[in-house]
Amino acid sequence: MRRSLVGVVGAEGGAARSGRTVTEIILDNEGRAAGVAHTAADGSDRVVDHARVLFGNAAPTVLADA
Repeated sequence: MRRSLVGVVGAEGGAARSGRTVTEIILDNEGRAAGVAHTAADGSDRVVDHARVLFGNAAPTVLADA
């Protein structure tokens, strides 16, 4: 993720994490994304974060393998 985007998110009171692998997209009762579960690259350190706004970044080659 570009440092400039991380800076903007932080300046607005948000948080951005990089180097994590999303393992689950958490949906609210209406089927909208409301959070994510993510781990370190080696699969350890599972964390669940909920947020009103979610965004992610992945290379097209990564998405094609999904």
